[in-house]
Amino acid sequence: MSKIRLVPYFAIGIVLIAVIWGFAYRSVEVEREQKFAQSAERATRLAAFFEKNVLEIVRYSDTYLSMTRRVYLEHGSVDAVQHMMDAIPLNTTILSHITIIDKTGTPLMVSGHKIKPGTTAKDRDYFLFQKNNLGDEVFISLPRRGRNTGKLTIRLVRRISLADGSFGGVMFAAIDVANITNFSNAMNLGAKGSATLVGTDKKIRARSSYGRVGPGQDISGSRIWRELAASPVGLYKQRSVVDDVTRFYAYRLLQEFPLIVAIGVATDDISAAINSYQDPVYFIAILLSLIIAVMTAAVCREIFRAHVDIERRKVSEAELRAGEARFRHAFENAPIGMTLLGLDGNRIKVNQAMADFLGYSVEALTKTNLTETDADTNALEESNRQRQRVLDGEIATFRNERSYRHSDGHIVWSDVYGSLFRDDDGVAEYFIVHSIDMTEVKQAAEKLSRAQRLEAVGQLTGGVAHDFNNILAAIIGHLDLIETDTGPDSPSKASIEIAIRAASRGAELTSRLLAFSRQQPLKAEQTQINEMLPQFQQFAERTISEDIVIELNLDQNLWQTVIDVGQLENALLNLVINARDAMPEGGRLIIETANRELSTDDAAEFEDLSPGDYVMVAVSDNGSGMAGEVKARAFESFFTTKNVGDGSGLGLSTVYGFLKQSGGQVAIESEVGHGATVRIYLPKSDVVEKIEVIALDVTSEIPVGREVVLLVEDDEDIRNFVAIALERLGYTVHVAEDGPKAVEIMKSSGQIDLLLSDVILPNGMNGRDVADAFLEFYPSAAVLFSSGHTREVLNRRGGFDDSVDLLVKPYTVNDLGARVRGVLDS
Repeated sequence: MSKIRLVPYFAIGIVLIAVIWGFAYRSVEVEREQKFAQSAERATRLAAFFEKNVLEIVRYSDTYLSMTRRVYLEHGSVDAVQHMMDAIPLNTTILSHITIIDKTGTPLMVSGHKIKPGTTAKDRDYFLFQKNNLGDEVFISLPRRGRNTGKLTIRLVRRISLADGSFGGVMFAAIDVANITNFSNAMNLGAKGSATLVGTDKKIRARSSYGRVGPGQDISGSRIWRELAASPVGLYKQRSVVDDVTRFYAYRLLQEFPLIVAIGVATDDISAAINSYQDPVYFIAILLSLIIAVMTAAVCREIFRAHVDIERRKVSEAELRAGEARFRHAFENAPIGMTLLGLDGNRIKVNQAMADFLGYSVEALTKTNLTETDADTNALEESNRQRQRVLDGEIATFRNERSYRHSDGHIVWSDVYGSLFRDDDGVAEYFIVHSIDMTEVKQAAEKLSRAQRLEAVGQLTGGVAHDFNNILAAIIGHLDLIETDTGPDSPSKASIEIAIRAASRGAELTSRLLAFSRQQPLKAEQTQINEMLPQFQQFAERTISEDIVIELNLDQNLWQTVIDVGQLENALLNLVINARDAMPEGGRLIIETANRELSTDDAAEFEDLSPGDYVMVAVSDNGSGMAGEVKARAFESFFTTKNVGDGSGLGLSTVYGFLKQSGGQVAIESEVGHGATVRIYLPKSDVVEKIEVIALDVTSEIPVGREVVLLVEDDEDIRNFVAIALERLGYTVHVAEDGPKAVEIMKSSGQIDLLLSDVILPNGMNGRDVADAFLEFYPSAAVLFSSGHTREVLNRRGGFDDSVDLLVKPYTVNDLGARVRGVLDS
């Protein structure tokens, strides 16, 4: 009986034990997943925090360095720099010192330290880099212990360029590595966690703990470089190449400097945290196996979760307080582009960098109202609204793009950001506003946008021209066949001729479209432009009004260039006609030639133009001129300011496309009421490759033949025209609409002497594929390609070299017969 009573209890005990251990096991697994997820999230958050701190340090260092370099270049004296540093003290918690080195490598100043006799930097990597670097690229060195200071620092180095651009030495700001490592150690990364600052050269600048090599270690074997290739911000897991510890790494690439920050959370630290949870749970499970432990385990789990939440909140609050303190410190000590702005919107104080940016003295700019320097009233009003939102507590900081009017009248752009300063009692006192010069970036972005817009329109126009060429090929071909069948006295003869002329005008239109899209065939040759201009002057004088005088101003020593003379004459004629329309009451038109040597800075004013020697042709008038918005769009296809019916909008666009295709460029200078000057730049002949096009050998009599031709053409109308034309010329024709059908004909037919195939075909095989298959069947046969695209476009697409024979659409029966006979006889 007792056994019967014990069995249920025993069974209940086993069930309870199973439930307790099942619950305990599941609880540990959930905690494991949460710990790994929390660690990854924490690493990502600390990486962003670390990035922010590093950016503040490097931005401050670069700004202070740039200000010091400007003072040195303006005054040419170390005393002036020392006077500036006395007025604006160096933040020694960030920077160890500022060093100035002359062009021989001899230190001229090491702030706060005496220079040891015989010290030289001519063998330092940063000195050699800036000596050979003509730009203003920043160099961030590996950690190095200074020869004068003895401190381990990272040098942020900039070049000293003299007024003539020559090398005048270097200047660097020494960032104390201890400041970065102390900050990273303060982030509580765990026993085996790491914080790393590494350069894009794959070498460590600073780390919370070092491996076998130490500062400057090469970590090119790290997975971070593959991750960076995919995204500038990310998270991955890897065994460290520095100390062989497996970690979750959160990394961020600094956008302004060649540096990457990475926070690593060790998997061993995560496992230790999991074990600290797992052991007591299993211990409790053992103790509570004989009693009803479900509620006790649930209570323990809730208590543990509450404890974790409390600890997480404590850590977050501590990090927030530390971040706010560093943020305030950085703003209060930043010596660049800073304005103290009163709550009423008036300047309280500005620094020298802000005054230089707008071309004022510090005193004059401080007294100047914002409305006097802001160029955009709407942007100023938006900035006022954002500051009010900060005052109302809706946002913590504000940022916007502003345009200012420089003291000399030109417009400059700035990226403006700021925050509100409050006293210890929380009362708002003033705004701290920073301004970063974005003028060059803005101008470069506008130039890139304009180039991309013209390129996109050019690609679309080229596609339309190609399709139009196919349509014209069918129309002209079939009209040519009809004209051949029509007697000279037929009433339809005149109508057919009119239709052919209309189709030919359509072909001229496609030529203009192809010119803009840089897809027209060119026949370029070495040319002395001065020799063609007198004849062109006579032609132009007959084209424009008699009350417009054309003058030539030619450089007698003009270089030669390689150009398609006919296309150049067409381009000049477009410019002359535009000038005529700008001078309805007559005027003066000057055509000028000159040699021009464009430097790197000169060439940068144009899109896609290399420095070098160029032949310049200028067309100037004293007409009505162009407004800025008209000048900005002048080279866009179909854009015109003329009345409907007075212009197609393709004139200047074809000039632009032809010159780009010829390796040159075109620029317009014009103001309303002051005429316009259009300058064409063409490369000197010794820097241009000659462009050649195989011309059709068209004779008055169409040659005939008796060979067998395989015609592959997907357009039905063109296919019918070519088949009929070839048969009339005596050839036997096999017809296929795509590559697979052509291969079937090859397999089932006897001898075929010529393959005539379109280049672009449907259903998986292009013309090149069909030709390869054809030559396997008939190795000694001939191949002739046909396309609405030019040879140059097909070359750019790849797989179509200059050795193949190409018949460009549209073409007539004469063109077809001559090319077929020529390929068969070659």
